[in-house]
Amino acid sequence: MNPTTSLADLGNDIAEQGIARFEDQIAHLATTARTRCVAPHAVDAMVDPSAPVVVRERAFAVVAVAVAAALRPARGQLYVAA
Repeated sequence: MNPTTSLADLGNDIAEQGIARFEDQIAHLATTARTRCVAPHAVDAMVDPSAPVVVRERAFAVVAVAVAAALRPARGQLYVAA
């Protein structure tokens, strides 16, 4: 997966191939979520390799939505890439 892959693409890849194949991307998403202080319990479940796969995948969904919402510009504001 390259850095420009969207969360939706990552979600599709996880659904097709399983979450274990994407540990690096999951770790990067977890770092982003922790930086933004979103969904801390879901982040912990998502990165826990001893958690059941279904728990990790559901936690990914929660974290992905939370991160997307945190990164989305406020209504009426333009997004300017840095």
